[in-house]
Amino acid sequence: MPVKNRDRYPDNWEEISRYIRFERAGGCCEWCGAPHGTEIGRRYSDPAWIPWDEIAPEHRYEFRKMRVVLTTAHLDHDESNNDPENLAALCQRCHFNHDREDNLKRKRRNRRRAQVDAGQLTLLEVP
Repeated sequence: MPVKNRDRYPDNWEEISRYIRFERAGGCCEWCGAPHGTEIGRRYSDPAWIPWDEIAPEHRYEFRKMRVVLTTAHLDHDESNNDPENLAALCQRCHFNHDREDNLKRKRRNRRRAQVDAGQLTLLEVP
């Protein structure tokens, strides 16, 4: 995932991330094994992947084509914890799935803040 707030990461984050993705993980997602930079096909509900050029053209409609981009994920969601045991090289799909619950909580919190800032209350709230 793109680094949104550089202040939360160490100055050598690019080196750490590169080490995790390409030296430790060998350029493949540590959870599903998808290789960085290749085009793969995935079914929407299936975590398995197939190299795109190995999918018969008449079956490609069953798959979503994507180019694998390896990212470095903080397993505990704490950007200041850069212990190698807390970091994983993940493809964008695995990283998004790992962050899903955290992203949903943040989205709800931001929506609630926007409602409060706009002076709106929900039906269940008592002023």
